[in-house]
Amino acid sequence: PLIYLGDELALTNDYSYKSDPNKRHDSRWVHRIAITDDTLEIAKDNESWSGMMFANVRKMVRIRKSNALFGDAATRFIHTGNKHLFAFEREKNGKKLLAIANFSEHRLHVNPSLIANSFENGALFDELWGGKKTAPDNLPELDAYGLMLLVPA
Repeated sequence: PLIYLGDELALTNDYSYKSDPNKRHDSRWVHRIAITDDTLEIAKDNESWSGMMFANVRKMVRIRKSNALFGDAATRFIHTGNKHLFAFEREKNGKKLLAIANFSEHRLHVNPSLIANSFENGALFDELWGGKKTAPDNLPELDAYGLMLLVPA
């Protein structure tokens, strides 16, 4: 994914560029937010939005580095039957990863058949994002704007 400067700290757009005659013609400045020492200090607080976002970005980087399926692998997009759920499968050398993302503000049920179509029936899975082992028929609902990354255990 593309991360603009400040996204990793959950910083909002900065429209002050519109008042600078040298910048107002270029809307890319909206994403070029000044990061101060105070901004960085807030990001150290894991209870702040900045801190939570930064921790999640670091977690994504760790997961990506530890799993080759996020690199050069075949991708297959999966029809979920729900316009708010996006799913894709990555596969390489017989190994698979299934990613399911909820783009809704509501918790959503994940149909176990979605998993069964990608993996053997009855297999246990490591949920990389949540750090839990689970069975397809025992999947929790996916939190609002949540992410589930499944690999066979």
